[in-house]
Amino acid sequence: MAGDKYYPAFRLLKEALPFYLESFMMYFRQQGDNWIITMYLGPASLAVYYIAKTLYTSLYMLFQSIDKVFTQKIASHKHDMNYIIDNVPRVMRMVVCTAIPVVLLTMTLTPSLVFLVAGVEYLGSVVPAMICF
Repeated sequence: MAGDKYYPAFRLLKEALPFYLESFMMYFRQQGDNWIITMYLGPASLAVYYIAKTLYTSLYMLFQSIDKVFTQKIASHKHDMNYIIDNVPRVMRMVVCTAIPVVLLTMTLTPSLVFLVAGVEYLGSVVPAMICF
């Protein structure tokens, strides 16, 4: 290492700071709601919120998976504009026609789902789970 110049610490910090801020913002975006619930409602409400959020997250992951499958399938035909023009409206119509009934059905089944996921102790999370949807 003789003869190598050291990289100035201040310059390194200056260049790395945006990445640290981005990481913090991503963390706060994912976990910030837990902080807010704990600050305003207290730690006891965090368990109720967690159960409500678990149901929402499960349904959201299902929709994300379906979205990725459709997107990749359509993207595989990027050079065939006729395929895209014919199928994108059909897929959008299918999503619109199924998303609202699925969400309403899930809201209707939420009391049963909360009971299955969390048990009788967390029946207080039924209303927050319905609001999450």
